[in-house]
Amino acid sequence: MMYDLIEKRPDGTTVVYIAFWRYCFFGLLFAGAFYAFIWIIVNLYNKRPPDFWQHWSQTGKLILGASIGALTVLFFAYWMFKGLYKKVQLEINRSGLRYLRGGVRGGVLFSENYRNISYLDITDMDIEQQFLVNRVISIRTGSETHKIVLMLSENEKMRCFEAIQEAIVATKERTSGIPS
Repeated sequence: MMYDLIEKRPDGTTVVYIAFWRYCFFGLLFAGAFYAFIWIIVNLYNKRPPDFWQHWSQTGKLILGASIGALTVLFFAYWMFKGLYKKVQLEINRSGLRYLRGGVRGGVLFSENYRNISYLDITDMDIEQQFLVNRVISIRTGSETHKIVLMLSENEKMRCFEAIQEAIVATKERTSGIPS
């Protein structure tokens, strides 16, 4: 591995980054989608009925559509991958835990939707098997259940799980004054 995705800082904060190279697959997927988009436009243009775009300039419409599609894919890919090399997906510090929440707001790659959880609010924590995601860290507080999807290997997920457990124990010892 070129660098460790889990970084332990001198102040005790553990930071987990998203691996950029693991998302190269999505880059290939976007490139394939763009190729299919252009291929469909060219085939539709070549196989259209003779009177189809009678009132419009066929060449101009094709060039405009392809240009808009190409620029859209270019800006979308730039926006998605800018700064992704060091994008934080989980941060474990002395006061609490901050994680990048995925889902309806654009998923893990596109979102800046971070959630904070205080260690004192955590009532239960375990690792659950989820459909299509392998394992997720599930943290229950008094009001809700947080499902933390980490884009990591199983070994790295277990290291994060253990780091969170250690932080919870340390916080409860610090606040109660009684070592466990």
